Amino acid sequence: MKSVEEFVYELEIALHGNIRNFTPEIFLRTAQSFKAYFHIRPDLLLSVRYNAANGRTDVALIHKQERVFGFDNLKEWHYHPFENPKLHIPCDEPSLEYILNNISQIIKQL
Repeated sequence: MKSVEEFVYELEIALHGNIRNFTPEIFLRTAQSFKAYFHIRPDLLLSVRYNAANGRTDVALIHKQERVFGFDNLKEWHYHPFENPKLHIPCDEPSLEYILNNISQIIKQL
């Protein structure tokens, strides 16, 4: 499993490569956990959580206080598609670059 430092490093690269303008709001950053919002617009933010002890990862695009897209590994890796974010579609573990690239495409539609 990745350390929090490794996760945050990969996240920073993926964010800056895919989402140009955002304001970070870090809630928690310890040796074991990371939790942050990245505000993109007043009605749009990216929620990111990571737990180094168990590898639990959750990345969600929140629009008007509702998840509209995301990836997480609760039980197993899956994603919540933009067309119907209540669905859980199994997938292989994605890279943060892949997740953020998908999110950048969805931001363009919102």
